[in-house]
Amino acid sequence: MKLKIALLFIVITFIANSGNLFSQNRNIKSKHYTTVINTGNNMIVGIPETVWPEIPNIGDEIGAFNSEGKLVGVGVFTGGNFAITIWGDDETTKSDEGISRGTKFSLRIWHCKDGSEDIINITAWLEGDDIYKVDGISVASKIELKTYIKAGDMFKLEQNIPNPASNMTKIDFYIPVASNVKLILFTAEGKIVREFLSDNLQEGAHAVELNVSELAAGNYYYKMISPGFTKTKYMNVIKK
Repeated sequence: MKLKIALLFIVITFIANSGNLFSQNRNIKSKHYTTVINTGNNMIVGIPETVWPEIPNIGDEIGAFNSEGKLVGVGVFTGGNFAITIWGDDETTKSDEGISRGTKFSLRIWHCKDGSEDIINITAWLEGDDIYKVDGISVASKIELKTYIKAGDMFKLEQNIPNPASNMTKIDFYIPVASNVKLILFTAEGKIVREFLSDNLQEGAHAVELNVSELAAGNYYYKMISPGFTKTKYMNVIKK
């Protein structure tokens, strides 16, 4: 009982000390996360400054989302302890304006300096949890950031051009996050011919040219290897 009272005291103190921060968040308009509806019922999620693995930049935005990915809360980081209002669904209407009672929410942070996004993974709570409750209060005690990859914004390995190839051929690929990338050429029997790329690359589109003029005519395969991703494509080498 004493532990519970002490815990609630810490939570109340945190919320009380964040009063100015709440008003600052309301006065600063978000640029990336927009279109949040004030439905009249909500809960508060707090992130003390000390639990960030890396303190956000002033102007970074934190968005709250329901399980379908709908934005249900937004706040702009202005320094110090951070709190965000998550808006629940208006149960007097048939449409879904916010998050439903008893369902999970998730948080993401948008970095204003480079436009990248991270998932805010809360691994421990000082109070509450990641379930929406009307008038609820949840406060994180431990978080980690994970790169957010948008739907459809995935690793890609394209077909080499030209194919068949007799001299130079170009291979395009795309990585959604900075990664180590390897490209390996091997025979149809699985024997490695050469590793023609092994490098740490920034996110985005890349291309590499491969000289196949010294290879015997026949069928080959090239494989792209990156953490969490492996893809193989067919290549045909001809002699002119």
